[in-house]
Formats: sequence, structure tokens, C-alpha cells
Amino acid sequence: MSKLIGFAEMKKTEGKICFVTEKGKTPVVGDSCEKVFLFGDVSKKINDGCIGREVSFAYGCGYNGKAYVADVTIK
Repeated sequence: MSKLIGFAEMKKTEGKICFVTEKGKTPVVGDSCEKVFLFGDVSKKINDGCIGREVSFAYGCGYNGKAYVADVTIK
């Protein structure tokens, strides 16, 4: 499980960049975070109410062999 600490809208394509940390419920000020890119319908699941909640990502494999986020679960 990861904790969503923020997100940003993509400008050129429909999607969001999510900033997550593995630290759990401890304060995250000054900690490093990871960027997770969401596209299309999956990105629509993330909104302002999701910040601070735990998220889980399900990955898929595209036809070119690259991984992508196929679904996101918000707890």
C-alpha cells in the first residue's frame, strides 16, 4: 500500500501524475516520493478527496512490452 500525498494534471494528454510514499501514516514532510503516471479513465478515479488515503495500483503489460497502470484502488 502507498499513501497518496498529491497529484498534478497532465497538460498535453488526459491523465494525472500521482505522488505517493511508502511511509504509511507517519509525517511525509521532507521524505522522498515516487511518481505514478495514470492515463485515461484510470486517472479520473483520483480527485482532491483521495489525498492522504491509501492507494494500490494494478499493473498491466502493453503490446510493446512496457508496464502501465491498469487500475487503481483507493481505500
